[in-house]
Amino acid sequence: MKTQDIELSRIKEPALPIRQQVTNEDVRDLVESIRAVGLIHPLVVKEVEDFFEIVAGHRRLRALQLLGLTSASCRILPG
Repeated sequence: MKTQDIELSRIKEPALPIRQQVTNEDVRDLVESIRAVGLIHPLVVKEVEDFFEIVAGHRRLRALQLLGLTSASCRILPG
């Protein structure tokens, strides 16, 4: 599985989300943790056409967006 930085704008939710809707309140502590120590575990995504679908890390993705970051380290699952 390769790892690379991917623009957050290219990462989409799956057609059938695994988690219920993630709210800002759900990720408040995670935002503070990422602000303090950075992203420890990369997001896990799979490539779908011209974008990436989030497989693991829905809350981390939301926290990164709230922090105003534009890209993140992601592990890309093979085709």
